[in-house]
Amino acid sequence: MKRLTYISIISFIFIVVNCSRENYRCKEIRINTQNQISDSRISSFCYQVNYIPLETSEKALLGLIQRTKSSSKRLYFLTGLNQEKIVAFDILSGRYIMSINSNGRGPGEYVRATDFIVSENDSIIEIYSRGLRKIIYYNSFGEFIKEKQFNRFVSSFFKLDSNYIFDIQMPNNRRVISLYDIDLTTESILYELPYYSYGDINSFSKFSDTISYCTSLLRDIYHFTSTGPSVAYRFDFLKNNIPDEVLNQNNQSVTELTNQLRNNNFAYNLYFYAESSDFIVATIHFEQSQGIIIYCKNSGNYKLLKSINDDFHKIPFDYSISRQVQPIILNDKILYFLMEPTIFFDKDNVMKRNWFTNIYNLNIDNNPIILAINLKNF
Repeated sequence: MKRLTYISIISFIFIVVNCSRENYRCKEIRINTQNQISDSRISSFCYQVNYIPLETSEKALLGLIQRTKSSSKRLYFLTGLNQEKIVAFDILSGRYIMSINSNGRGPGEYVRATDFIVSENDSIIEIYSRGLRKIIYYNSFGEFIKEKQFNRFVSSFFKLDSNYIFDIQMPNNRRVISLYDIDLTTESILYELPYYSYGDINSFSKFSDTISYCTSLLRDIYHFTSTGPSVAYRFDFLKNNIPDEVLNQNNQSVTELTNQLRNNNFAYNLYFYAESSDFIVATIHFEQSQGIIIYCKNSGNYKLLKSINDDFHKIPFDYSISRQVQPIILNDKILYFLMEPTIFFDKDNVMKRNWFTNIYNLNIDNNPIILAINLKNF
């Protein structure tokens, strides 16, 4: 695909404009954040729960986690800051498999790895180096294959059929979603939107033949297929939506925007978003704290949670949604949470500390535990 046709681009513009009017085509996900907290028991929205302690060894240790990806067999983490590495674990056992730690400026090396993609059979891992503006290809063992120069500042990227789709940062607080051919030579700009410096763990997700995209603060959920782009869903937090005049102040500093968001009772999606055939999951900020939305596409119902309770294992305390307990991957109907060990070492809750230290021989310096939840329709 060299370029989107003129008809495709006009159709996309019509859909975007139409979605902003009263008779929009996209589906609104209306979230009432006022006194509408759902039942925190996991059994109300899932049918199975598994804990996966990630192996803790010197080669497997994770630092600051920037990105997470998965295949049918592996969990991948892009971790570290300025000295990044990718670490892969077995998706069922948490056993360490391999890592890529190739910081440098030579062939097969990267500076500031900001995102990566993994083929469905784990055979190819592609890392984008923001510092060197190139994509580097490795095999399933982490061995260098080849690299391609790409002189753009990429926030995140994904594969769409035999093309790439990029979230590209532009000058003057702008970002564009662009489609490139496999050789990275021909560009089609699909959409332009404001850029805000809020770190998204995952911006793109895939289900069936559709790439789904949403980013922090912005309400629209975009779908990209081989036939073109469209706005598929829109978050509506009713009276608690961020006013347009707040988001349109592109010349304000990130600190000023952050303070405005924190000091008002706005509700907005934050950090994580993912979509599958049956569910949409996003972390949100509301009532001065963090929570999670789990939206069931089949029924149109949603769960709005500030915490989750594992009543399957009869655990007598809740996990509060935070940066220490947050969703990281939606793989079909399995939602994976990352749980930092520090949450279990509560000096005021001996029961919580003993429960996990006895079962998993947990240490506060261990790698995170992954909570895998099999979602059900509700």
